[in-house]
Amino acid sequence: MTASRNSVQLIGNLAKTPEFKLSGNGSEFATCSIATNEPVKKGDKWETEAEWHNLVLFGRFANAAKHLSKGSLIFIEGRLKSSKWKDKNDNDVKSWQVIVSDLQMIGGKSSLGNNNEKEEQIII
Repeated sequence: MTASRNSVQLIGNLAKTPEFKLSGNGSEFATCSIATNEPVKKGDKWETEAEWHNLVLFGRFANAAKHLSKGSLIFIEGRLKSSKWKDKNDNDVKSWQVIVSDLQMIGGKSSLGNNNEKEEQIII
C-alpha cells in the first residue's frame, strides 16, 4: 500500500456569512468560502491575488459557523473533496471543497460578540 495524505490548512477571510442546509439524514451543515491572498510579482511590481476556497462544515463546526460573518478571519484545517457534474449544456464541471476538521476564529473583535478590543483567538 502506498502512503498518501489529503490535508489542507488555510488562513483567510470569509467572503460572506455561511449558509446553512440540511443533509439527507436531517443533519445541519454549513457552506461558505474564504479568500486567501498571495503576493505575485508582475513586472517590477508586487500585486496581491486572491484565491477562493469553498468550505463545508459539519457537526460542531457547523454550529460554530453560526458565529461567523462576512470578513471573519479564520484558520481551518481539513481535506479536499472533489465533485463532478454536468452543466445545463452537458459540459463536465468539477469543483473542490475543503471538508473542515478544525476551525479557529482569529483576529480583533471576536465574531462571538465579545466587545474586547485586544486580539483574540477562539479555538473550536
